[in-house]
Amino acid sequence: MRHLTLLLILVLVAACDGRSPWSARDEAGEAASEDGFGPTAAFERRLLFLAPSDTPTTAAFGFALVDDSVRHYRSVRAVVARDRTWRTLMDTAWSMPPMRNAWRLVPFADLHLAVGENDEIEAVIVAGEPEIRLIFRRPIAEFSPDAGTRIQLREADLVTGDQVTSGLLLDVQLGRSLQRSGAPQAIVASAGGRAATPVLDAADLPPGTTRVEALVAGDGVL
Repeated sequence: MRHLTLLLILVLVAACDGRSPWSARDEAGEAASEDGFGPTAAFERRLLFLAPSDTPTTAAFGFALVDDSVRHYRSVRAVVARDRTWRTLMDTAWSMPPMRNAWRLVPFADLHLAVGENDEIEAVIVAGEPEIRLIFRRPIAEFSPDAGTRIQLREADLVTGDQVTSGLLLDVQLGRSLQRSGAPQAIVASAGGRAATPVLDAADLPPGTTRVEALVAGDGVL
């Protein structure tokens, strides 16, 4: 098999206090402060699919949620690129009543989810003409540097209508507690101690900028 050069985008978020956001929420319970906000948390999930070729096929999904204990504010962005042309599949934000396990993805509008054992996502589907389906395959590696971060690399298929493209999927799940009452504030990202950059602002959903690190693997998977 010929050597493949794979570009992987790794999103890293600095912990606010080093604790799992869902654990922090469970400990605090459902109490709300005088201004109507209780314990707050923010979650993101980034999916990057890449199929190496002379003209790579790429798909990127970004999910974000801010939990202010009164409402859940969610957003999703999805784009796909074939033959060097990018196409937006979804770019929307909405709010909903609070639910348990706020970090879980939920379907909305044209976004559908296939869920398997242990409530693990098996496919992300965007309805349309044609339908886009990102199918999760065999996991390759997983890394959890802290309780609020999970990074997984796996095989995956991107199905566009009747066209199937196989490649790699980088799945990054991020969660942090926000340590103040009132409107949720921005969380920040940093890598290796470098300056922080806002990645999510609840006052301006969908989320804003993301700091990325590009890793290149010449032989196999880095």
